[in-house]
Amino acid sequence: FVTREMNNISSLYSGRIEKLYVKYAYQEVKKGQRLFDVYSPELVSAQENLIYILNNDPNENTLVESAKQKLLLLGFADNLLAAVISTKKVMTTVPVYSKYEGHIHPVETQSVDMNSMGSASKENFQSNKEVPVKEGMYIMMGQTVFNLVNSHKLAVILQIKTEDIAKVHKGLEVEMIIEDNGMTMNGKIDFVNPFFKEGSKTMTAKVYIENSGHNHKVGSLVKAKIKGEEFETLWIPVTALVDLGKEKIVWKLES
Repeated sequence: FVTREMNNISSLYSGRIEKLYVKYAYQEVKKGQRLFDVYSPELVSAQENLIYILNNDPNENTLVESAKQKLLLLGFADNLLAAVISTKKVMTTVPVYSKYEGHIHPVETQSVDMNSMGSASKENFQSNKEVPVKEGMYIMMGQTVFNLVNSHKLAVILQIKTEDIAKVHKGLEVEMIIEDNGMTMNGKIDFVNPFFKEGSKTMTAKVYIENSGHNHKVGSLVKAKIKGEEFETLWIPVTALVDLGKEKIVWKLES
């Protein structure tokens, strides 16, 4: 099994991480969960400018809209902007929420091919290992802070031998046996890679698996049997063939 969805969690603002709410590798994250708070001097200055205009010249619509637009361009969320306008108080720290769900992977592991890692290799990434991001650390706008791997969406990678490539296509039924627990499951080929990997004589195909119940582990090995196309054929014993030299014929009696 390999993961088929990895998302990046990045900061919309340049500044300092004041509060961190996720601290360990493989920590589960829900969509909409608060991940960290950022103190951004640029955002504070832009808020102060907007509040000053609202307090001293609220009827100057052009200046007000310009100040609001600056905050929005800096990535300030609409609901946060509405709160600042309502309370006329500066938000010194701004929360960053996750748009996705999954498990935290430190950015330092981003160069690792998660699809090629076996279960033994994954033991090196301990679930209680702290992520390299710390409170007080400075980050830039758009900088990736975490990778978020969705373990609910997995894929089985099938290695197709050269002589069988022409027989395999999208939609064929597949019977799979998970070697870890002997569990049998069925699926269909969802994708056939149209290219060979460099130095490889096999082609890969993928079967997508939903793993919302966390029944399957990334890195588990799977044995698979692809069910080929069915054809109507006539089977005859070898002794029924008449050898004419360049060709062989058979006589069929029809009533």
